[in-house]
Amino acid sequence: IEYAPVAVLASHLLTDYPFRDWTGEPELPFAVNTEAAHVLDFKRKEAPSDRYYRDVETVLREVGRRHTEAMAEFYPAVDGQQPWGYLWAVTLPCQECGRRFPLVGSYNLRLPSVKKATRSRATHNDPGQSYFIAADPTTGDFSAVLHDGLPRRTPTLANTLRDGRRVQGKTATCPFCGHAHPKDVHQRLSREGHGRDALLIVADHDELVGKSFRLPTAEEVRSATSAAEALEHEPAFSPLLPAVPHEGIAIGNSDTIRPTAYGARTYGDLMVDRQTLSFVRLARTINTLALKARRNGVSDEYVRALTAMAAAQVTRKLRRSTRGANLESGPLKVHDIFTNESTIAFSYDFFEAGIGSGPGTWESMISGAAGSLSTLRSLLADMRAGTATEVVMGSATSQPLSAGSVAVVVTDPPYDEMIAYSDASDLFYVWLKRALQDSWPELAVTSDDNDTQDKTDEIIVKRFRAKTKTDFRDHRTREHYDALISKSFIEMCRVVRDDGVVTIVFGHGDPEVWQRLLGSITHAGLVMTGSWPANTESGGQQGAANITTTLTMSCRPAAPNRPEGRKAKVEAEVKAEVAARIDLWESSGLAPT
Repeated sequence: IEYAPVAVLASHLLTDYPFRDWTGEPELPFAVNTEAAHVLDFKRKEAPSDRYYRDVETVLREVGRRHTEAMAEFYPAVDGQQPWGYLWAVTLPCQECGRRFPLVGSYNLRLPSVKKATRSRATHNDPGQSYFIAADPTTGDFSAVLHDGLPRRTPTLANTLRDGRRVQGKTATCPFCGHAHPKDVHQRLSREGHGRDALLIVADHDELVGKSFRLPTAEEVRSATSAAEALEHEPAFSPLLPAVPHEGIAIGNSDTIRPTAYGARTYGDLMVDRQTLSFVRLARTINTLALKARRNGVSDEYVRALTAMAAAQVTRKLRRSTRGANLESGPLKVHDIFTNESTIAFSYDFFEAGIGSGPGTWESMISGAAGSLSTLRSLLADMRAGTATEVVMGSATSQPLSAGSVAVVVTDPPYDEMIAYSDASDLFYVWLKRALQDSWPELAVTSDDNDTQDKTDEIIVKRFRAKTKTDFRDHRTREHYDALISKSFIEMCRVVRDDGVVTIVFGHGDPEVWQRLLGSITHAGLVMTGSWPANTESGGQQGAANITTTLTMSCRPAAPNRPEGRKAKVEAEVKAEVAARIDLWESSGLAPT
């Protein structure tokens, strides 16, 4: 049972579709990939998992092929080579001299290293590559100047010192006149809509050093800017679903969706025009394949399974896209847009992956060691037996099960105010609606005022959203959380058998939050009978109480007419039990006693 549409889709892909038998489906009407790694022994009958993998690979590669054709005119090859990607920066007008200049936070492109050439295997001492922004006050023009080695100048966006102490927030310094713009000034200018995107540098594949950087050609600049006009003429996906995402970012959501602090108002504002056009046509390609498969006799359910996998790659690509995607200089890759588990970043200078190969591209999403095809192949190879899970969209507060009907309830409830799950995944949701408009039309149905995922019954504490407007208060308060988490535990206790078990995974650094949670467990009529710690979290979540360890709690329905205990007696029994287990603790090597 999942509440958010994005989680429902993910649950189908993880626990349902790979376990079904699709061998009765007709062959897909797409080009067969002859280089696929699914070649079977002709003597062996194709297994259900083989068929599923084969068709998933066919769809993902066909989506990539068609999308590349659809966007080729906007990402031209140079000297027969398709670039890896493009470095952009937002420009703002200087408040002193009036000239526009790009805000760049780092001049590093490729760090120095010792490399071996792919073919000759000769060792090469790579000095690395950097750049700086040169400004000509007489013409008012600026340009990127590339050079070997580490950066020689301070970026236009950097921390400054005042009275020997670092000023909070980076200052934007005009390279024409040297005027400094504090964070509140350049942030205000950006919010007021003065920002313009400028293409600075192109990244090519290089056999010797991996990736090399150069200035864009005139054709590349024209192709990038022409995407804006093409985007204006893109047809809508449906009467209620325009090509460019219109879905609004909720008021007071700047701590989760950082671009709102810099002027973004909708989820269509997060990319440069060419990247938005690329995602629009990527979504349209998936819809086109869905229609073609259905016309050729493929069942609706199999179409849903295959297009959902393709749409999942769209969300993975989104994590390396938008103005929150930085270029990482060593090793060279595109940084994830999430600064932690819940906050989408914004950067004035950002990297756009192209339509070829390399980190952040469609090809990298599906292939390579970290690609979806490799992951799926490993999953299916390890799978000995399994039953497809029934995935239901609903709420834990109202479970579609009869009383005492299940042996085990497994749950991982939200961690109070740590992660804003729906708000953080709305970027995925608005593009999933478009990519799956034909095969998953129900995704577009929502009662949310911004046309994003419904949050009426989401059980979290939305701490930050109430800070920015005195006349606005999010309904997801502590009272909301405690009431609904208690209702959920009551439902779990209702549906589980008397000898059943309810497991709850939870983590938080604030004892008060734990006290509230344990109170809800007790109020529901459950008794904790065991617990196990595990290092399952990466740390760094939003909020002051960061965690790296979670606790899995085993709970059972409390016995009827259970008497209350006396604190002193319980404490004495706990101490005696701890003392009795010291030998086991030491012999297990858990820690010195």
